Amino acid sequence: MKINLFIISLIFLISCNENQKTNWCEEGRKAAQEEIEKEGLVFIKYLTLGGGADRYDKELEKLLNKSNIRFKYEPISSIEMEGEDEKRECFENAINRAIENKHGKDFIEKTSKQADEIFANKENYIYEYFELDKSPYFLNPKGEEYSGEELVKYLNKHLKYPKEYQLAETVEERPFLELIFIVDKEGKSKDFKIGESNFPEEKEEFRKYFEREVLQIISKIPKWEAGIIHDKKVDCKFTRRIPLDWII
Repeated sequence: MKINLFIISLIFLISCNENQKTNWCEEGRKAAQEEIEKEGLVFIKYLTLGGGADRYDKELEKLLNKSNIRFKYEPISSIEMEGEDEKRECFENAINRAIENKHGKDFIEKTSKQADEIFANKENYIYEYFELDKSPYFLNPKGEEYSGEELVKYLNKHLKYPKEYQLAETVEERPFLELIFIVDKEGKSKDFKIGESNFPEEKEEFRKYFEREVLQIISKIPKWEAGIIHDKKVDCKFTRRIPLDWII
């Protein structure tokens, strides 16, 4: 009798847990229905600390608005309550199903491709390096591509430090300069300038020296390969933070 009661209690607990899971999903579907009834169709893109946005989101928003679909970002916290992930998934599925029921299967996917095509064919537009399919780069004497972090290493490798300059003892103490320049579709670099910078008080006197040196080094790179989006060369803006005291 005691064993039977134990088994019955166990089955009851498992059943409760299963019902709890079902309830999370049901809450998500219910929330989706309420959202649609109150505000109409909506496409939601979830954002985390690691990203989630796409380069063509502004174009996508305009296209969706033409079909009376709102575009909305929703942040996802790294710390979530129990069941939130399942609730969100069921909410998203219900929302997307409602869009497909009205506009056809794969509507969002097709519209996203159209938005990206529009973004890739902007006229007289200077793209950010991270928006491209391939960022601009230059070849070192060994034929290696230099771009992004390799560019930072290249600059530090060629940077000469004054004898009286004391290197930082920790990463947190390193000063930095923000380098900004354009690489056009012909592979020419231009419009070099320094953006924000941060130097400890005891190293402030070296700021202008390093600004001048960094600009001189980058301007001497003779030829770049232009950035590419959708197999097309485009103008690109580089913005890179250059940490100093990086001895290679």
